[in-house]
Amino acid sequence: MKKRTGGKPKFVPTDEQRNFVRVLTGCGVPAQDIADVLENPSTKRSISHATLEKHFHEELKRGRNKVKAYAIGKLFKLIEKEHPAAIMFYLKTQCGWRETSDHVLRTDPNNPIRSVVTYLPDNQRRKGNGGA
Repeated sequence: MKKRTGGKPKFVPTDEQRNFVRVLTGCGVPAQDIADVLENPSTKRSISHATLEKHFHEELKRGRNKVKAYAIGKLFKLIEKEHPAAIMFYLKTQCGWRETSDHVLRTDPNNPIRSVVTYLPDNQRRKGNGGA
């Protein structure tokens, strides 16, 4: 029996493509957008979403978590080196710390007008209170 010739060439992903998909997934790029920019070297055309899912299943599944783990590792290395911005970022985003300002306006020395401004990160908003 003769081997079939013709048809689409089989797609074989490279290590570079696997890393590319892992990074884009980690950055939150939708799978369809990744498929649109990933080229099949045999056809010089974009791959389909189905081909992306078939050949890059693990990268799509774990890419976001790998990038998060990498970023967290870098953040903690900066914290260990006592980098002030990294420490403040962690305290504000993970420990509930916030910056506040207390302003006093004086129009009359005997009757000051007091204004307090509190800056909260978005993750401090509570559900059910209209997002305020």
